[in-house]
Parts: sequence; C-alpha cells; structure tokens
Amino acid sequence: MKNLAILKFGGSSVSNSDKISFVSNRIKSFLSKYKKLIVVLSAPADITDDLLKISKKFSSDPRSLDMLLSSGENISISLMNMALNANNLKSIALNQYQAEIKTTPTHGNSKILSVNKKKIIGLLKIYDVIILPGFVGIDKNLNITTLGRGGSDYTAVYISTIFDSPCYLLSDIKGVYSSNPSKIEYAKKLKEISYKELFEISKVDFEIRQTKAIRYAMKQNVRLYLGSSMENAKPTLIRNYTQNFKPEIKYISLARNENDIKISMIGEKIILRKDLINKTKKYPFKKIFLNRNKITLLFQKCDEKDLIKKLYKDFILK
Repeated sequence: MKNLAILKFGGSSVSNSDKISFVSNRIKSFLSKYKKLIVVLSAPADITDDLLKISKKFSSDPRSLDMLLSSGENISISLMNMALNANNLKSIALNQYQAEIKTTPTHGNSKILSVNKKKIIGLLKIYDVIILPGFVGIDKNLNITTLGRGGSDYTAVYISTIFDSPCYLLSDIKGVYSSNPSKIEYAKKLKEISYKELFEISKVDFEIRQTKAIRYAMKQNVRLYLGSSMENAKPTLIRNYTQNFKPEIKYISLARNENDIKISMIGEKIILRKDLINKTKKYPFKKIFLNRNKITLLFQKCDEKDLIKKLYKDFILK
C-alpha cells in the first residue's frame, strides 16, 4: 500500500508516560514522510516478566498463561492511543479481537494466519494511525494466543507483508554496526546490510532477539529497518540483495583466548572477491578459513588494536 509504513516500538519505549509521549512525537514525525501509519506495540518493559513471576506460584495451563500475558500489549495500545489523541493525531487502537489477528492454536508460540486487512484499510480512510498489539492473537475458537519470543516484531513484519509496506523495528538499538561497538569504539553504523549477512554476524558476535520475525521478513523479501525508538537517526536497512550486487566486507568481529586472536570478516558471497582474499596475505596470520560469506583469520597474540585499525583501513573505511 502506497504511503503507508509499519512501525514497531519495543517495551522500553513505552515503559512510562514520558516515553509514551516521546514516542507519540516520533510517530508524528513519521507522518511527514508517510501519509498513514500502522503502529505495533510491545508490552511496557518488565510487565510480561512480572506477570510470569506472579504466575509461577500457581499451576497454570498454557491457555490461562496466554490470557495473562496478553494484557501487557493492550495496556500499551490504550495508553498510546490516548497520547496520540492528546497530540492532535487521528488514531484508533484495535485489540487482537477487533483486528482479527488469527493464529494457529499453539499456545506460547503461535503463527499468524490472517488479519482483517479490509477492516484496517477502511479505518485508514478515517484515521492517520492504526495501533495494534504485537505478540498476541486469537485462534479459531477465539482463545487468546501468544507468538513467542520476538512476537511483536513478527506481528509488525507480518502486517508489512500483507500491505506491501516498509517495516521499521524501533527499539533501544540504533542500528547495525560494522563491529560490536562495545569492542571496537570506532565501529560505524551501516546504511544497509543483507539478511544473510545479519545471520552470519549473529553466529560470531550477538544474538538476534527477533529471529522468528527476521527469518519471516527474509522469506517475504521485506524492506526492514532496524533503528532507535528514542533517537531521530537513520536506521539500518535490512534487505535481500539483487543478483548483480558487488560483495563487500560489511562487518569485522574480534574474539580472543589465551593464545590466539580470531578475526572474522563478513560479507555476502565474499568468497567471490579474490582481490580481497589476496589482500589478506600481507597480514601475518597463522591460518585462514574461507566460506561463502566469511573470511576468518587466526593470529597469534599481538597488538590487536593496531591490527583492527589496519583491517578497518583496508576493508571497511574505503
């Protein structure tokens, strides 16, 4: 759908009234770029964990647990609707029944089967912003279901596929960087990266918290943006590359043990760049391992700061 974007905000973004007010302004700023928005919200931070702690005292069945855990997202959508209305935006919040977010009957890890697209399109003619709960749905018997870890991201990605619209997953991360910023302080935020590169990075440096959503987005060829909910900075675009792209090294990771330093340089189909592989030969590595999307260099203990700077100069800061 033209001029429509899907925005998802994580739980830390809606954890108190000040943050909710801030996010309402972020949503308003998106309306300068897109005519209409569908906003998907997580439960306020820690609410789901608190509910789980309370429930542990009792012998709960999966159906009751899903009923309990669904309450957090509905708190978020109600409060956000109030904030947007106070911000003079025409918005409406729909819970999982009103939006008819139908899922498989598997409690705790359901898959979305359909959403009432016709109803939402009709409401978009009246309202500028539709607010939906992430993470929750209903099965064919109208039982409440939940989508598992990363469920709100999955909801947002699913909605983006049925409307053929860009999807923004906005949380406490600013985007994807060329290295882990906590290890390499001059790592730069990437403008874009492929899904395959993102999954390759997750093997060496960090866990993808929303694996279910990212895999679904990759399969459905969604143009996905990962960025900050609290900063108005450009997010990182995640996409499937076209066939004619030029392989590049997008990411450098650093790992060490008592005796060795391991450097992994990641880029989709980087094995095809013989010039870059040859460029590594000037480095005094002990071993080199090559696969389709990664060059791994094993070094003896050395001045790793100097090594990383040289690698960045040769392969990232071109």
